[in-house]
Amino acid sequence: MKNRTMCPAGSWWLLLGLLVGISVISCKRVKPQPPDATAFDDTLAIGPSYLSAPVLFEVRELEEKVNQSLGEVLVDQESLPKTKGTVLRLRVLRSGRVRMSFDGKRLSFGAPITIWIDNPLDLNHKRQQLGSLDVEFNSPVAVTPNWRILTRVTLKRYRWTVEPKVKLLGIRFNVKRRVDRILQKRRPEIEQAISAAIYQELRLDREIGKIWRSLHRPLRINRNYENIWLVPHPYAISASKVYGNRKTIVVPLRVELRLETHFGDRPDSLRPAALPPLRRADTLPPVTELNLLSRVSYDRLNLALKRTLKNKKLEVAAQSISIQEAMVYGGGNTLILETKVKGAINGTLFFRGRPAFDTLRQTAAVRNFEYDIHTEDVLPHTADYFLHDMLKDSLQQALSLPLHRYFSTIPVKIETAFERGRPGRKADLDIQTFRFIPRQIAIRPEAIHVHLRVRTSFRIKITDV
Repeated sequence: MKNRTMCPAGSWWLLLGLLVGISVISCKRVKPQPPDATAFDDTLAIGPSYLSAPVLFEVRELEEKVNQSLGEVLVDQESLPKTKGTVLRLRVLRSGRVRMSFDGKRLSFGAPITIWIDNPLDLNHKRQQLGSLDVEFNSPVAVTPNWRILTRVTLKRYRWTVEPKVKLLGIRFNVKRRVDRILQKRRPEIEQAISAAIYQELRLDREIGKIWRSLHRPLRINRNYENIWLVPHPYAISASKVYGNRKTIVVPLRVELRLETHFGDRPDSLRPAALPPLRRADTLPPVTELNLLSRVSYDRLNLALKRTLKNKKLEVAAQSISIQEAMVYGGGNTLILETKVKGAINGTLFFRGRPAFDTLRQTAAVRNFEYDIHTEDVLPHTADYFLHDMLKDSLQQALSLPLHRYFSTIPVKIETAFERGRPGRKADLDIQTFRFIPRQIAIRPEAIHVHLRVRTSFRIKITDV
């Protein structure tokens, strides 16, 4: 009987001793050695970015401009060969609208023309209509090194709708052959007049210049917590062969540039360089590829950690721990997270982890995130059992960066900036596809370097030539 009554009492004393021991251990102050340093990652080699965009011109817009600028008189005061001792002054006038079309390689023009003469034998000195015809021209289309549209208009054919006849002394003379010779003689002037009208009115240099200048301005792509800016550095631009269809002329363009991201206040705009000379290319890929180099400084990360973790309290099984301070820095090829805690553990804890891309969630998260080996050596096992996972998960989540949330807005931001800028007044930007591809991460002494790639396709439609 006595032994039975003593056992429960001994058990209670044993349990009480364990609880006191756990309490003493759980409130232990820890002061581990800092983590051992390792070699930092190499600097990332980021290739150039390419901004590909076909620029579209509507043929009807060009046709309207040509009709506005092309004068009515194509040939003025040409002398017709002597007929019966009389010199007749001949004028060639455009009597209707120029019609334009494009077959993908060549521009075609059509227009009605009338031939008039000044007959000195007419006592009333009235100008007489000699005849009328319908002419057709065509021309190849190319882009010059100074970004002007170059045409070489040639007379393809013409058809008399009213054959030219002149009435002298009551007698009508058919002068078709003579007028044909005059038209052939003055043909270069007529062709040049049309080419000059296109050259003056289809100002590709102006439209491309506006786009080029707009590419020197920083673009804000996110403003959550702090501003994130896309900073372009364009340096070259290429064009390939002009193509299109009956209604549209397409000039394929590709801009070469370097891109960086900037955190904080708006960076200063680069002073736009002059539009560089055209680089010719046989073909240009239709897809835009942007290689973004983002330098995420540790100061920026620590500000974010301060907002997220300061005084955060974790509780498990009647034990709690409060995060007083958290600071991240580069520890070679891993990140070091130094955390000051209070509660079940008092002191400083060090974690190690390697940032990596989570392509499924489109985030940059810290993988293999564990206590540093020196911290593990001094960490109480009981406290680790209760709080290790929760503390580690909270810190790991705070270091996660939702990249897709930030960079998926790039298409909308580009379209908005284009519409609000000068290029958007006479052009429409249509972004058709967008794909976000994380590439590489490097831990450097001053920051985490992140290489991101964006692939997209879009086109620019000129609405006012």
